[in-house]
Amino acid sequence: MTIEDNKAMVTRFFEELLDNENVGILDDLFTDDCVFHRGDLTEPARGIPGIRSIVEKRVQLYRDFRTTIDQMIGEGDLIATRETHKGIHRGQFPTPIGTFDVTGRPIEWTSQVFFRFEGGKISEMWVARDELGILRYLGIVLEARQ
Repeated sequence: MTIEDNKAMVTRFFEELLDNENVGILDDLFTDDCVFHRGDLTEPARGIPGIRSIVEKRVQLYRDFRTTIDQMIGEGDLIATRETHKGIHRGQFPTPIGTFDVTGRPIEWTSQVFFRFEGGKISEMWVARDELGILRYLGIVLEARQ
């Protein structure tokens, strides 16, 4: 697979799977033993069932979810993205500092993701999202005053 093929697959991940909840493409996008790393997870999600759980959690938390890919670059078997996510909360939002009722509130945050490819499929992902920015956007954490 070329870097352009991998970029197209990353675009499918965001547009078809994450934004439009098309879990039918999981086997097309991911290796059976894929690994998903994100700072708010106690341990990485593993395999197709792990990725499915991430998408199902996204569906539970947000409606009208959309991703804008702000930048995408590739080298070798890696694709890196910088994106903005927007949506409307459906209810309770679990965080490391507690669970908050944010039903109906809009949310927006940025994240960066590294995708590693193996055999033409995504084999590993590292997600760094702006956790503090999410909490500030929702008014859960207020900006410090000097």
